[in-house]
Amino acid sequence: MDRLYLDSFYRDLTAVLHENAAPTAEEIGKLAARLRGALMPLVAIVLEHHDQPGKAALGTIARARALQEQALPGDLLPARAHLRQLAGFSRSRERVRQSRSKLRSRPR
Repeated sequence: MDRLYLDSFYRDLTAVLHENAAPTAEEIGKLAARLRGALMPLVAIVLEHHDQPGKAALGTIARARALQEQALPGDLLPARAHLRQLAGFSRSRERVRQSRSKLRSRPR
């Protein structure tokens, strides 16, 4: 993932997960689209380090797909809740990607 993409990704996470975050209905649609777009690439990066994906990896794929396919609720509060789920899941996958990247860069 390139630096510009990661900067944008982290800004989106902050816009959703910050303790004072309260995205408007207009912002929610845009943020949800960008976070949905980030889900599968993050999952793919994590999975490329598994020779044979196990139960946890397959569960990750299923959860990512379910979040991508779930329609954004029409009411503001449920839409914010869905957006937080997307952001939380994306953040967790990014943390896994970071930890795997650190492991690969360590001298052996």
